[in-house]
Amino acid sequence: MHRESRHQSTERRRISEADNEERWRLALEAAGDGAWDWSARTNRVMVSPGWTKILGYEPNDMGYELEAWKKSVHREDLPRVLAEIRAYLEGETPTFHSEHRLRCKDGSWKWV
Repeated sequence: MHRESRHQSTERRRISEADNEERWRLALEAAGDGAWDWSARTNRVMVSPGWTKILGYEPNDMGYELEAWKKSVHREDLPRVLAEIRAYLEGETPTFHSEHRLRCKDGSWKWV
């Protein structure tokens, strides 16, 4: 019987996560939609090319950590958006839905 080492198990999970991210990215590129996804486990935010385009950024301009995303949310909207995320994660609401302002590359604000 072969037992998988902790290193092998960690490496297998890392590869699986990378494969999932790649499939997500390809699906969004094909659809042409703007979307983002936050992994609560890793605190990484993935954004589609359409998402960066909507806000006037190049694909590699935006940070991929949750803190970078928080900084892009209008300061008046952030407490409400975080409360909406918390309500969803704690099962108080069945879906996450939020309309808020994000800062564009040119400094303007766009409702998303």
